[in-house]
This record gives sequence, C-alpha cells and structure tokens, in this order.
Amino acid sequence: MTKAGPAPPVRSVLSLAPVLAQVGRRNFGEWSQLKALIQQGEAKVLEQVQREGGVLSHEEVVVARDWFKANPVYFQFKDMPRPVQVRVMSSLPPYVGVDFGDGDNATFDPDTMLCTFSD
Repeated sequence: MTKAGPAPPVRSVLSLAPVLAQVGRRNFGEWSQLKALIQQGEAKVLEQVQREGGVLSHEEVVVARDWFKANPVYFQFKDMPRPVQVRVMSSLPPYVGVDFGDGDNATFDPDTMLCTFSD
C-alpha cells in the first residue's frame, strides 16, 4: 500500500500556509507602519463622529471623509511607484481602507490585517 500524502487535516493546514504567510507579513516591516496608520485612521473616524463604534450614519461618513480630505494620509511602500492613501471607505467597521490607485482598494482588520474587502 502506498501513502497518498499528508492526512487531510495536514493538507488543509499546508494549503493555508501561503495565506497565513501573507497575513503575517502584514504585521511586520512596512506593513506594520501601514497597520499603525490604519489603526490611527479608525480612531480618527470615531473621534470625528464622537462615538465609540457601530454603523455610521450617512452624515457621519461625510464628516469623517471631509476630515480625511482636509488631512490626507499617505504611505509610501519602497517598492511601489506612488504612495497609497488611507481613507474612509465604509460606514461599517473597519471604516478606513487603503486606496492603492487605479481603482484598487482594500480594507483590513486593523488588529490582524486580514483583508476584509478588496476590489
């Protein structure tokens, strides 16, 4: 009898390794600096709308977006030709996301840096 390879649970873990490695990288180096900006952005949104969380009203989103328009937050990755922008993207937490340019946007959980939305 020949062995077909690792047991199903081991294969499952191994198949997740690239994803886990990518998320792990988002917590170190340049990505950790971006993570800090995202966390600061989340705090700034809540400060601007004077609340502690939850779903933002349309008016609250406008207030937060207006603050970010007046005080833009950029981050320059060393391997990217232009900076990315942290801006308000949602009325639901996480409120801020990263505009990579050319219509590429993503939001990340501010604690784990798991991507919660991407287009």
